[in-house]
Amino acid sequence: MSEYVIDIESAPWNYEDYKEQFESSKKKPGLHAIISQIVCIGIHEIESNHSSVISLSNCDTETAILDAFTIAMKGRKADTMITFNGKAFDVPVLAIRAAKHGIPLKKCLPDNRSPRHIDIYADWLGGKWQSDIASCSLDELSWTLYGECKKSNGNQVAKWFSEGDYDAIDRHCLDDIKLTARIYNDLKECFR
Repeated sequence: MSEYVIDIESAPWNYEDYKEQFESSKKKPGLHAIISQIVCIGIHEIESNHSSVISLSNCDTETAILDAFTIAMKGRKADTMITFNGKAFDVPVLAIRAAKHGIPLKKCLPDNRSPRHIDIYADWLGGKWQSDIASCSLDELSWTLYGECKKSNGNQVAKWFSEGDYDAIDRHCLDDIKLTARIYNDLKECFR
């Protein structure tokens, strides 16, 4: 069995129609599965230290991204998946967007309750998304552990998407999966 990191990047999708139906919603486009689309999925193999992205740079639609990801994940259900806030964001967004397109992604990923899904944020740090207590971003954790901030911020993804700068999204996602892998490798003995 092997270990791998995944991270997704999402951008706004169908927000105007959504707001017509749900006028009082405070949900933000790009950060919610119903009004976001997946524009990039990063995969980092821990053992080989190899990173790759499936994105709008190499696929023309969200459906194509999800199909390619399903193929990449085939036979990996028994492997260990590592995420940062994946239980609250990445996996639910992947599941909803895959369901929307009729893609059976659930067969490829470990369940959120499985010991084969290690969420550094939720499982190791006890973080709860949108909480002031014990919460931190990946950028803040990098600064705390390594004394340096990330080169880019996920808040920029929507802007890059609107400008068609898919390479910037890819670079950001690659940076995130490599940083998540580094944190995992550096801290895993502390949390076993």
